Amino acid sequence: MKVKKIVFLIASLWAVCTAGAQDITLKGIVTDSITGEGLPYASLILEGTTVGTATNGEGYFSFTVPAASKLLTVSCLGYDIKEIDITSGKTTNLNIQLLPTGIALNDIVVKPGKEKYSKKENPAVELVRQLIALRKDNDPHDHDYF
Repeated sequence: MKVKKIVFLIASLWAVCTAGAQDITLKGIVTDSITGEGLPYASLILEGTTVGTATNGEGYFSFTVPAASKLLTVSCLGYDIKEIDITSGKTTNLNIQLLPTGIALNDIVVKPGKEKYSKKENPAVELVRQLIALRKDNDPHDHDYF
């Protein structure tokens, strides 16, 4: 009876060890390919799964993925997406460099000018028109009050 328990215990431990060995620990840093600075909050996702993580404030990451995973997608706002093949191994140290995306914006031209306010039902427009019309009558330099 004791032999059966020992064999069962050894088989259970072997199953747990082999199941844990099927995971790969990925760790490393995601950097800008030009400046070499770490990219904070870049996304790392295994293609076809919901397994992933984000880099910390300095661009470092670490997470465990199933060994069956083959493709890691790395993305960050303002940078091209990069796909990396994952090779089997216990721990993989990655130094991922992302290339900045060239974003072109259209030119904006700002011209000085006076726009005419044309809403006829606005009482403020009518008040300003009356003040402009009576400007000369109410000029304090034209009157002798003292």
